[in-house]
Amino acid sequence: MRLSKWFFVGCVFVALTSIVALTGMAFLAHSAAISDEVALGHTVWVANGCESCHSVLGQGGTYAPDLTHIVALRGADYLQEFFVNPSAFHPNQRIMPRLNITHDEVQGVLAYLQSAQDSSAAANLPQVQVAGLGGLNVASAP
Repeated sequence: MRLSKWFFVGCVFVALTSIVALTGMAFLAHSAAISDEVALGHTVWVANGCESCHSVLGQGGTYAPDLTHIVALRGADYLQEFFVNPSAFHPNQRIMPRLNITHDEVQGVLAYLQSAQDSSAAANLPQVQVAGLGGLNVASAP
């Protein structure tokens, strides 16, 4: 009886160790697959609540345009200026807030959006969880 107990404990230990190791390997593979700049862009994207209105790769809000192919459509130069002052491009028509982000953060968001266009890179982008209904972040709504 005692031998079967130790056998059971050993099997549980091996199983748990395998799960932890495989999960860690998957995390490292995922993390290594995107650049630091893309990771920064994703962080800025989430921190500013961009996914509440916009979507990328079908994830996010539906209030504002899908930005999966925006870099190809508008170009990086246009987007750099637009992120800094969106109302200058479409006065009295856009309600996108002015983002107070640094030049490096703008470059990161551009890298994040550019990576969404590349199907191989897009497979490695983190999943974005959207709170609320219809892309509206209920927690921050007035």
